[in-house]
Amino acid sequence: FELTTFRNPPILEGTPFANEFGILKPDHFECNLINGLPVGLDMPPTPHPPARSGHFMGYSSALKMVVLYGGMGASRSPSSFNDVWLCDVESGSWSLLPTSGDIPTGSFGFAACLINNDTGLFIHGGMANTMLADAHVLDLRTGVWSDLGIEALGRRWGHSAHPIQLRGEQHILLALGDTSHHESTNDVITVSLSSGAVVRRQCRGNNPTPRRRHAGAVLLDKFLLIFGGRSADVRNLLQSFFNDLWVLNMVTWEWCQLTTSVTPASLHRYYSHPEDPEMGSIIRLEAVDAIDVDLAGPLHVRTGAACTMIGSMFYTFGGFGASTRHLFSIQSLFRYNPFSNKWSVMESGLSSAGTQVVQNPHRLPPPLTMSAMCWIPSTSDTSAHLYIHGGRWRDDAIKLHYLVSVPRAESLRHFALNVLLGLGTDMNMCKVTPALDKFIESVSTNRLPHSTPIADGR
Repeated sequence: FELTTFRNPPILEGTPFANEFGILKPDHFECNLINGLPVGLDMPPTPHPPARSGHFMGYSSALKMVVLYGGMGASRSPSSFNDVWLCDVESGSWSLLPTSGDIPTGSFGFAACLINNDTGLFIHGGMANTMLADAHVLDLRTGVWSDLGIEALGRRWGHSAHPIQLRGEQHILLALGDTSHHESTNDVITVSLSSGAVVRRQCRGNNPTPRRRHAGAVLLDKFLLIFGGRSADVRNLLQSFFNDLWVLNMVTWEWCQLTTSVTPASLHRYYSHPEDPEMGSIIRLEAVDAIDVDLAGPLHVRTGAACTMIGSMFYTFGGFGASTRHLFSIQSLFRYNPFSNKWSVMESGLSSAGTQVVQNPHRLPPPLTMSAMCWIPSTSDTSAHLYIHGGRWRDDAIKLHYLVSVPRAESLRHFALNVLLGLGTDMNMCKVTPALDKFIESVSTNRLPHSTPIADGR
């Protein structure tokens, strides 16, 4: 389906938060308030993380646990955290991981990602009483922190961190962020985990406007998707918020903006041949046609949105938006299809009270900004799970947890597409895709063995 939004969406007077406005057909999903549990069970008498926002959360396939770190507390206790929590996805129980070593300063808005086959946690920068510059690694098996001592990274917050492979060696890619209270950057930096070498990549193409608190995720191990964010320039509030979508080719180190005029056929060729710079030139030529007519994307401007990938599908939830008259938190969950270049809305409508989320399991969590979201394994053959934790609602942090079930068919489809693209063939993906859709439709109606890679949505 197509999503059409108003160029200047109406904002209701007096409302502390708002949602997307437009003409759309919502996809099916289910959402449950789970009070700290990634399953629909009663809350056990066990500890769970206190209210926070601006934190990190990811699923460790090695530990089979959700990992949660840091963030900023509620207004009545606004200090930042440096604690590490683990959630067993089978039992639903949370436990505080005892840590030692070079424990980092509590902060929020740092860049973080899981590394070393999901057995380690990398963090850099963030905001405490001041902007931080240090980089740390936590061994999740022992609870020992190590200070990497990499001074070249400098102070930064509101950036994102992503584990990538370069020349067979694991690196961390750090993207964008603020380097001071009045300056944003569009820098892309890679850090070698083995040597500590820092390289500031000289990216070609039309680089995105400098920004912080964007949503970012890696696609097909060779591309970085960047959506939204906000610049440090506060002279024009509305123009400092973004809703544009960008892709960075980490083979050629070229940026391309993905406007609505970029065609699926060109994207299939682009993702199939990351080593060919000509593919990026085609994307940039097509993108020019829509930059001035669709605000570079169908979604409203936002910063601080949570995001994650399931297969090759990019999901983003919430965030903080701006209009000419109001600032507001956003409730909608959106899914981006990188191969069709289409956004799908998973929910729409205003929520007048947070209790409505509890009473109606088919609504999303309340409008949140700076929440954390990750995928977790699902035992269902027809749906995949998104796990949403915390964030700020009505300008205060919450500690509630939500489980959102989304259709698995698209994850199956893009898992298969990934396999085909990974073969490096010159097959016509536009002809393959309809046949693949028919195959997925038949497969998704039958039970699949849970041990297969397809079954966990990866």
